[in-house]
Amino acid sequence: MNSQNDKSPATGTRILVVDGTGRGHAICDLFTRTHPDVTVFYGPGCDVIDQERIVPVPSISLDEPRTALDFLKDNPVEFVFVSNIDALSRGYVDVLRAHGHRAIGPTRAAAELESSKERGKRFCSDHGIPTAPYQFFTDPEAAKAYIRSRPYACVVKTDGLCKNGDGAIVCKTASEAEAAVDGFARESGDAFQVVVEKRLEGQEISIFALLDGDSYLLFPTALDFKRALENDAGKNCDGMGSIAPHPADGPTLREEIRETLLDPLVRGLRQEGLDFSGFIYVGAMMTDTGLHVIELNARFGDSEAEAVLPGVHSDFTQLCRAILAKELRDQGLVTDGFVRCSVALTQGRVESTDPESLPGWPFGAFITGQPITGLDTVDPSEATLFYANLQKDAEGRPVTSGGRVLHVVGKGLSLAGAVDAAYGQLGRIAFPGMRYRTDIGARLLATGGAGHRAASEAPGTIFEDRESDVRSYSRSFPTLFARAKGDWLIARDGTRYLDFFAGAGALNYGHNPEALKHRLLTYLESDGLTHGLDFATSAKADFLHTFQQYVLAPRGLDYKVQFCSPSGTNAVEAALKLARLVTGRGNILSFSGGFHGVSMGSLAATGAAYYKQGLYSSLPRTTQVPYPDSPLGRFNSLDYLRRLVEDPSSGTEKPAAILLETVQAEGGIYVAPVEFLRGLRAFCDKHGILLIVDDIQAGCGRTGTFFSFERAGIQPDLVTLSKSISGYGLPMAVLLIKPELDIWQPGQHNGTFRGNQLAFIAGAEAIRQHWMDGTFAASTREKGGLVAEYLERHVTRVFGAPVRGMGLIWGIDLSGISGITAGQVSKHCFARGLVIETCGRQDDVLKLLPPLTISRENLELGLGVIVEALHEATCGAFNPNLKVAG
Repeated sequence: MNSQNDKSPATGTRILVVDGTGRGHAICDLFTRTHPDVTVFYGPGCDVIDQERIVPVPSISLDEPRTALDFLKDNPVEFVFVSNIDALSRGYVDVLRAHGHRAIGPTRAAAELESSKERGKRFCSDHGIPTAPYQFFTDPEAAKAYIRSRPYACVVKTDGLCKNGDGAIVCKTASEAEAAVDGFARESGDAFQVVVEKRLEGQEISIFALLDGDSYLLFPTALDFKRALENDAGKNCDGMGSIAPHPADGPTLREEIRETLLDPLVRGLRQEGLDFSGFIYVGAMMTDTGLHVIELNARFGDSEAEAVLPGVHSDFTQLCRAILAKELRDQGLVTDGFVRCSVALTQGRVESTDPESLPGWPFGAFITGQPITGLDTVDPSEATLFYANLQKDAEGRPVTSGGRVLHVVGKGLSLAGAVDAAYGQLGRIAFPGMRYRTDIGARLLATGGAGHRAASEAPGTIFEDRESDVRSYSRSFPTLFARAKGDWLIARDGTRYLDFFAGAGALNYGHNPEALKHRLLTYLESDGLTHGLDFATSAKADFLHTFQQYVLAPRGLDYKVQFCSPSGTNAVEAALKLARLVTGRGNILSFSGGFHGVSMGSLAATGAAYYKQGLYSSLPRTTQVPYPDSPLGRFNSLDYLRRLVEDPSSGTEKPAAILLETVQAEGGIYVAPVEFLRGLRAFCDKHGILLIVDDIQAGCGRTGTFFSFERAGIQPDLVTLSKSISGYGLPMAVLLIKPELDIWQPGQHNGTFRGNQLAFIAGAEAIRQHWMDGTFAASTREKGGLVAEYLERHVTRVFGAPVRGMGLIWGIDLSGISGITAGQVSKHCFARGLVIETCGRQDDVLKLLPPLTISRENLELGLGVIVEALHEATCGAFNPNLKVAG
């Protein structure tokens, strides 16, 4: 092998990335992070990178493509991804393809859109892409005369690539522009070539798309900070930091980007026969008259790549394969909901001096080989490092090797959180002459323009005018939601919210899980039955077989399955009706604090008085029994039951059934002890009473086992399931019945929508994806342990608020904290981008109900937001710099 390093690449997919910047490191990281078996050869790369499956190849030169050809002779790869403009402008892609290699990147002719400013401007003008008026000059005097004739301020750009990053000078006056022309003339001599264009006013935006020559895939946007010094002073360099997504990003802007810029750009490439694949970067200005192109770049931006690419979770290797097959139009892009802030750490003069007065990029001459410390102390949960100009010295220690040394990228749900993370972590790094801007994103924070968590689009008056006042969640979370994916809800204006609500427990597997969505789409495309009453259908048969094989049989359970009408309350109604039929008795015992639905039978068994107003006299017979735990403290519920049932003078009719939740959700997250559940099972057996477990919210894995009662080793007579049993948030309700109790006559209990075929399809696939072994349940329990530890450390110890729960259903009891309510904390969380519900007798408990599939980093992120919101509620003021430990 000719890799010139001590790493041995794993078997599997192997590719080569040609770059040598922080952008290149971010691209390599994207490949390895999103594909499990890809090895990335990175030439020339950076030998300080210590990431598995990234193999630096220092023998490869950006200036000479034959060095890559020499390497590839002994190290075959599936394809080469060229992302450096110096290499692209030298025809790297052309040479690789001429020697039979599959290469992604624009050819030399296509790369001229960046390597020549005049070519890029002409391309925009020829194809109707908005850009500022301009002229191209090879004579300095003609350029100055043009400047004097313009009634507006100008920007002067040297035509070709500029090593020091100062190739564009934005001028306020004609005299400044003429001075810029003179400066370029002195530097270039007879090779003088400049573009003079109108200076645009507005906010800049960096736009990125992946191209295959025929179509494109739009990536998140970013805001770049190009000036070398604070407050956008100093020289215009390659970028001192960036934030992503751009504060203005959203559906409306993205549609304008597509229609105004990218669609005509791709058409223009086809019309001119330019072979352009890989990333294109459109630097644009958002003006009063719409988007205008400032420049075209034939690669991803730097330092924007460092802020944008970590948020991409689509398999990038697969996207590259789609490029090579020209099938990119069939691909989608999965991104997380984090805001990221990248800060470039650059090298200046080691001795103390005024940086603005020094020549060169960006702070004047510097000394390479300076030792760098602290890289291994940066917390990876807070920030990511992307290396540019670093190398190992003779003793294997990292030292500086160029001007822009590395990028520190912080992440958060808000811009404030991302900025805080970046600057909090970069303070751990040091090297002589280290310089960086201290104000990346600061102006946006100061003016409230951070955008990401500013008030998103309100639902509008149509809901107040036309929807009943019974609506509730739209009042708690006042935004207009449009899409959802994984752990995230996305408003119509593009604002993202981390979901700790999960459809009140209906979305245990997250939003739009890919495997389930694929199954549904395939079924729909085959014209599969969607409404089936209780017909025998292939979809129902698949669900029953799968449920029996992977849920019931491994647990030693033998239940018949009744499909009820769509909601959980329908399953409870069926259970109560069947219990009365089986026993011939009418009374039902249930527990205070329980919630079982709002139809009449279910409502009678529900403890909350709020739902029963004006209906007490019409509700069926029920007797409420104190739960083993409640806001009033612990209670011996079994002894109370014995007194009710065994005392003939208790005044209570012997019940047909006892109905309970083993974890009361709406009641305030109270967990029934295992000893109580076992005792209750024995009590019911002794007295011929049916035991019904309502597992509608706590079932389907929520507590760390598929059924919430598994921890007690009991088998209820009847079990109700709904919410996440469909796997996709589709309406479905199920009653599990011990076979000897299934005395229903045909059609004795029915409903039009008891045959939701789409729910059968998704529900079966959800079981296959998550319940074929114990891995998923173990993961839920592990995450539950993380939540318990975090809440104990940061909530109970700090605020004195008790926490209760198990698995991924938890409650923070705020009833004992004076001056704040759970509702207030929920609002603070929503303002920070977290959707979380309240529960409890007085809505005094904050209820944590994230998807069971939530990533560990998103779980920790949401927990941190809750703690920040608690601080905000108790202190009465928002503190964007608050650091949450742990």
